[in-house]
Amino acid sequence: MGTCTNWKPSISAALHTTPSLNARLTPAQCDQLAADWRAGFFAEIHERFRAGAGTESIDVTHRRVLDRLLAEWGVGNVVSEGERGALVGVWHLQRPWFDAVEAIERLKGRFMVVVLANGTSRLQLDIIRSSGLPFHALYSSQLLGLTKPDPAMYRRALELLQVAPEEAVMVAAHAYDLRAAK
Repeated sequence: MGTCTNWKPSISAALHTTPSLNARLTPAQCDQLAADWRAGFFAEIHERFRAGAGTESIDVTHRRVLDRLLAEWGVGNVVSEGERGALVGVWHLQRPWFDAVEAIERLKGRFMVVVLANGTSRLQLDIIRSSGLPFHALYSSQLLGLTKPDPAMYRRALELLQVAPEEAVMVAAHAYDLRAAK
């Protein structure tokens, strides 16, 4: 989420079109809530990594962060369970960046192109399906039992692909991801 997909418009739109939030938050506030949700998610997964807590379903993490933020924004008492579940589900439905599909297709002509992402395999499959991103394969933190930025996750994916580190290239939007992959 982020390197190949543009998560923010879909999350912001989902927040703004949620009936209980629509009358209470402006589009700009929904944009900020979306950004806070994303930042809160990253803070949680990095804290879990630092604490050695292991992997957790990304949906559980997204829900916990959402619940906390809704309370902080003073709207926690008006958003139903169904709306919360639907909002978490929107993370599974992403649009690609305008040039991502074509770029991956071009790379696939000469290279193996693989997703290596935190989260569940289901989340990654849903994102690939909804965005049309044409990857050869995917490895999730759930599947590998490891979480980025643990260097062991990158090494394990390379082992499974039977690729030496010097034969691989990491493409990522997140600096922590690039540092850990070295």
